Formats: sequence, C-alpha cells, structure tokens
Amino acid sequence: SKLLWLKLLARMPDMSMQHAALTLHLLKEQFDPEVFYLWFQQQLLKQVPDYADVEEKIIEFENQYMSLPVLTFAKWHVY
Repeated sequence: SKLLWLKLLARMPDMSMQHAALTLHLLKEQFDPEVFYLWFQQQLLKQVPDYADVEEKIIEFENQYMSLPVLTFAKWHVY
C-alpha cells in the first residue's frame, strides 16, 4: 500500500524529497489524518522549517477539505 511506502520513506533521511512528494500526492487524492501527521511531522523536524510554506499547504488542505479540526490544530502549531 502507498501508506506503507510512505512510512518506509520517512525512515530514510536521504529520501525526504520523495517522502514529501508522495505525502502531498496522497493528501491531494484523499485526506488521511495519518498521512497528514507524517507530512506535518516531517516539516517540523527539518533543520530550518519553512513555516510559510507549511501554512500555505495547510490553507490549501482547508480549502479542499472543509471542517477538519486537525488542520486548525496544525495551523495553531505553525503560529
């Protein structure tokens, strides 16, 4: 399954770009809280997190998937 691949990529530091791309692809297809958490965690664990980009992606998800408390919670962490 794609989620299994995502979890494997998360454990390989040199595959972080592929992990991010797969995560965003999966989230655009269908919102899954576990996939979102993996993406969000990966963003915050970067040496220099790009908070503006993270916020922009969360807003895109909010526009696509209305009324998800997890997105409001994530935005609160970014601010």
